[in-house]
Amino acid sequence: MIVYHWSKRADLTVTRPEFAGTGVRGAERDRQQVKGTYFGLPGYREPAVQSNRVEYWAELGAETVYDLDSDPLGLILTAQAIAAKTGSNARFEFEKLVLGSRFVGYYAQNVVKVFVPVRVQKKA
Repeated sequence: MIVYHWSKRADLTVTRPEFAGTGVRGAERDRQQVKGTYFGLPGYREPAVQSNRVEYWAELGAETVYDLDSDPLGLILTAQAIAAKTGSNARFEFEKLVLGSRFVGYYAQNVVKVFVPVRVQKKA
């Protein structure tokens, strides 16, 4: 699975989840969530992310990234049940379940969120 990341920095070799939200100010930075780096799949378009930035690419093993669209393990319903019981955020519970299932991240439509450092290469 080839994924793309955009950064203001021209010297990245590895993305790091602890820097989540430092590139673009938005809801992701403030929301309760598992720290992660966002990538786009081919066809991803978001001008606020892609404009005036350096583009990188990386390859992830498709089997290591959870498919949220098909949700084969039923993690969405499990997360919603946990959140209803505990009063927490369902997305946060979902992300914890993904990590607990030994995936490095998840994807939906054309966006990938990865919870581990990823080695990237500058796109030529």
